[in-house]
Amino acid sequence: MQIQRFWELESAPETKPLTKEEVLCESIFIKTHSRDSNGKYTVALPLKENTSPLGDSRGIALSRLHRLESKPSGNPALQAEYVQCLQEYLDLGHTMFFYFFGTNLH
Repeated sequence: MQIQRFWELESAPETKPLTKEEVLCESIFIKTHSRDSNGKYTVALPLKENTSPLGDSRGIALSRLHRLESKPSGNPALQAEYVQCLQEYLDLGHTMFFYFFGTNLH
């Protein structure tokens, strides 16, 4: 009984076959991944085909942005933390400014 239990514990777990999308994702990774001069990995994003468009979400996004930005304005300490956090994102390269010519964002 102990030998049988040993082999049950030592056997490799069964793996299920990859889906069609998982195979495609793995293929895209293998074909497109690389390392940049800083040692960071880059890879193309696997995008699904035949997806529905996002729609007109710009108005909703701007409304949420304005609410988010107005929240800390009544609290100077919170406002300073918010500005510091955004500056850190900029300094680390996690975000950047975008300017849309001919578009009023506010």
